[in-house]
Amino acid sequence: MLAVRGAPGRPELVFRALTFGVVALAVFGWYGPRFQREVGLPAIDMDGVASPEHTLALMASYGPLGRRDYLVFLSLDCLFPVAASLLLLALYDVTTRALAPGSRARATLVLVGALPAVCDLVENTLYALLATLYPRHAGPLAQLAYVATLLKVATALVALSVLAAASLHCLRRARSS
Repeated sequence: MLAVRGAPGRPELVFRALTFGVVALAVFGWYGPRFQREVGLPAIDMDGVASPEHTLALMASYGPLGRRDYLVFLSLDCLFPVAASLLLLALYDVTTRALAPGSRARATLVLVGALPAVCDLVENTLYALLATLYPRHAGPLAQLAYVATLLKVATALVALSVLAAASLHCLRRARSS
C-alpha cells in the first residue's frame, strides 16, 4: 500500500515511530519552548486552536524579530505533519494487512492518513504569510489559518478514528478465528 517494494513491516514502523518522536521532540520539546523563552510568548501553533483575534494579538506582540523567529519555528513545524502522516500510514498498513483491503480502500486510507498533514501544511503556510506580511492582510490570513486549523483537527480526529475502528475490527477478527 505504501511502498513500491512491498508493505512496510515492523522495522519500518519502528523507524517511522522513531522519526516522528525525534521530530516531535525537536519541534515541541526543544524549539517551541526556546521560542517561548526568547520571545516571551507561545508559538501560535503551540497555543492550541487559537481564534483569529488571539492569533493577531500574538502576531502583534511578537514584533518584527519575534515574527522572524516564528518563521523558523514554522519551518521546523512543517516536518511534524509529514512525520505524523507517514507513521499513521504505516499503522494503517500494519493494522489492515490482515483485512486485505482492495485498491479503492487502500487509496481511501492513504487519503484519510494524508489529509491532516495537508491541512497542517496549509495552516503553516498561512501563518508564515501572516508573519511575513503583517500587518497587511492580517485579518483575512488569520481567518483562513483558523479554518485550516479547524480542518486539521477535524481530519486528524477522523484519521485516528479510522485507525481505532480498523484496530478494533482486526482484534475482533483475530479473537473469532
